[in-house]
Amino acid sequence: MKKVLVLLSTYNGEKYLKEQIESVLGQRDVEISILVRDDGSTDKTHTILEEYKKEGKLEWYTGENLKPAKSFVNLVSNAEIIYDYYAFCDQDDFWYSDKISNAIQEMEKDSSILPKLCYCNIELVDKDRQHLEYRKISGRCDFFEEMLLTYCVPGCTMVFNKSLLNIVKKRVPTRLTMHDCWLYFVCVATGGKIYSTEKVGIQYRQHGGNVVGTTHISIKNKIKMILGKRKSPRQKMIAEILEQFADELKDGKELESFRTFSKYPNSFLNKMKILSIKNRVAPRRSFIKAKLMVVFNSL
Repeated sequence: MKKVLVLLSTYNGEKYLKEQIESVLGQRDVEISILVRDDGSTDKTHTILEEYKKEGKLEWYTGENLKPAKSFVNLVSNAEIIYDYYAFCDQDDFWYSDKISNAIQEMEKDSSILPKLCYCNIELVDKDRQHLEYRKISGRCDFFEEMLLTYCVPGCTMVFNKSLLNIVKKRVPTRLTMHDCWLYFVCVATGGKIYSTEKVGIQYRQHGGNVVGTTHISIKNKIKMILGKRKSPRQKMIAEILEQFADELKDGKELESFRTFSKYPNSFLNKMKILSIKNRVAPRRSFIKAKLMVVFNSL
């Protein structure tokens, strides 16, 4: 039975935390361990975590409020390389019992020891876990250039192998949009393989207290995002990946796309290459917004 370490970041998550932990502990056909980093909660989250720790069901530690991306990266840094697979976990979702095993089965169709990452489709639910809609994201990673523009894989859907953890533990990013986006791009840049399963793995809870989630953004805020402040956070993150992981990079069309994207704000030719990417599977509005952000050097 494969050993899996689930990396869970919490912040004032008392309302849904027990239900999430129970769904993680209920994963079938795998041996589950849970490592939690609390990001400075002030509610009863610590009490809940300590109860589970006393029962021997998880380990946890706390620290200053780093926000989700850096909190998850801190978990990666503290994860021991003694497990077969690893998974990011949000505090307020619900996992179907075969989420992990389906991902492992998909990745083990290939016996190589390359870095691997697998993600699943999601079911959006309300605060009471009542169905809202199914969200199909499987297969989008087959179109890598589009993913540079419209990254769409939530970290809570990800399962990744020991080989990928071993690589990402070597560096701590300083240019970070989100932990899931960073992990995905590192995997691709270092010659890893991306998999997806058609099965729905989680109920992705939408509620007023989401720290991270699928939310509707007002037109005003969308305009602010597009115009930005010419900070180009994703471009800077990718440029840092190319620098930090230089010894592990693998040549190929993906790496060339990375290099093009990493220099687009200061190169008219590279910007034109990015703007020539065609829309195949990404949501049209997200695709158009991303290209406008490239125009204004804000992606």
